[in-house]
Formats: sequence, C-alpha cells, structure tokens
Amino acid sequence: MIDLSLIKKLKTDQRVSPKALLGSNLLFVPAVELAEECANMLGDNPFFYFIPPHGQSSPVDIDSLDEDLLPAKKSIEEHLSLQIATCPEICALGGRASLADYWCSLLDSRGYLNTSVEEIADGLALTAETAAACVRGLQLYVDPPGLFASGLKECLLIQLERRGLINSAPWILLTEGFDYLISGRSSDFASKKGWEKDLLIKSIDVLRNLDPSPGKNFNVPGTALPEIEFITQGHVPVPRLVRDNLPSIGSSLSEIPLSPGDILSQKWMSPVWSRTKFVLLRLGMRYRTLIRISMCIAENKRNILTEKRKR
Repeated sequence: MIDLSLIKKLKTDQRVSPKALLGSNLLFVPAVELAEECANMLGDNPFFYFIPPHGQSSPVDIDSLDEDLLPAKKSIEEHLSLQIATCPEICALGGRASLADYWCSLLDSRGYLNTSVEEIADGLALTAETAAACVRGLQLYVDPPGLFASGLKECLLIQLERRGLINSAPWILLTEGFDYLISGRSSDFASKKGWEKDLLIKSIDVLRNLDPSPGKNFNVPGTALPEIEFITQGHVPVPRLVRDNLPSIGSSLSEIPLSPGDILSQKWMSPVWSRTKFVLLRLGMRYRTLIRISMCIAENKRNILTEKRKR
C-alpha cells in the first residue's frame, strides 16, 4: 500500500529587500561627502543639524586661494593641447577634428579610448579609415606613450613599439601569449615556444616596467578620510571607528524651555524627530556594515596587520 502525504519544505528565496536597499544608500557615499549628504537627507530641520568631522570644514573656494600656494598640476587637455595640434594626422583635418579638447574628451581616467573608431568617424563625419589613421597617429606621436589605446594590451604594445621592440620577446609574449600571461601561466607559454627561463623572466620584467595607465598622472587626487582603524588587543587586530573623521549630529533643543523628554513627546515634534531618526538609522547601518567588513579583514589578514603594528 502506498502512503501519499504532503511534506512541507523550506525554501530560501534570494531577493533584494527594498528596506535593505533603501538603508544602504549611505554606504557608497565618500566619507568627505557624508556630512553633506546626511544634511541633505535631514532637510530643513530647525532643531537638528549635522556637524562635519573634526578638521573638516565646508568646501574650500579654490578661486580665493593664492595661486602660488597651489601645486602646478596640468590637466590632460593642457598637457596634450600642443601635441595634438602638431600631430601630422590631425593637422590635415579642420573644424572639430583638429581640437585637442575633442580628442581628450575621448579618454577615460587611464588614458584609454572610451569610444570606438566607428563612433569617432560618425561624430566627425569621416571615413572609418581616416578616423583610424587619426587615432593611430596620436598613439605614435603624443607622450606619455600608451594614450589613445583601446585597452591594456594595445597600451602596452604601443609603448613597446615606441621603444623599438616590435617582434621582441616581450612583444611576442604580449601578442601571442596574452591569455597565458593574464592567467598566470606564462611558463606554459615559454615551454610551448621553447624559451629559456631567463628569457621569460627578462620579458616579464620589461612588461612590468611599462605604464598600464598613462593617463592616471593627470587625474586630480581626492581626499582620503579613513573611517576605520585597527588596534591590537592581545595580538589580535580589532577594528574601531575613527570618531574624529565621522560626522556628528547637533541640536538646538537646549534653547527650548522644556525637558528633552517633553519636547520629543510634542505632536509638532513628531515629523521632525521621525526624519532625524531615519537619517541616523541609515548612518548607523553604514557604520555597522563597515565594522562587519573590517572584522572579516581583521580575521583574514591577522598576520599582516599584527606584523605592521609591531613595526
């Protein structure tokens, strides 16, 4: 006799909780912008306000500073302006195609092209061959070498070509053995080509001395504001919030002739306090997440963190 019965099974449904998604909106805000973002979320609140971290004030007006005190840092447009204007392939073109600002707008933060040759041709009303010749001319003309490449591989190949190393061992390793190289199996490629170990080592050293991001030196550096520090307790690294770098909340409740409890119990205070708690809860979720991530780092990197602390 067959016994038929229903059996309940537990099933975990992986989905993004709207509440969790809303609560994580402060997690990705840079620390230097956190106080301002919290103030924006708080809105026009007459009783509560956010105070920037210790040592951090409102944004500085760059125009009001003495130019002699500021570091002379060229933008990539300023650096390449004359070079692009004198590039033979660009000199032959007129209009928008001859403007340095246009070509610099096609570069990402690494100095790579952020668009395709076909799109450049469409934007400038050129043939694909002419647009490709312009890009190629810039690659072989401007400094630092590697700018206007379509990606990492081409960036490094341009630098090898500018050094006169076409068809050299590093060139072959990069062109024929790129997949081996990025997967950490360069020794397999060397065996396949019949190379001696010394030749492989020298080739890799040449590639390591190339610049994978020739445009990075023109990026304006940002301010780093650490929110977590690691301290050791019994040779165990423990994460801790850096309170001096965290925004704090202030209030003007002391100016009201009522006790805090009486004030918060007032009906007119309810929406104001509710909004304040909303922002504080999101801020707390950010710190809780950072602490949890830091605890994982402390556990996985215990030896490294402890050794640095000894030094």
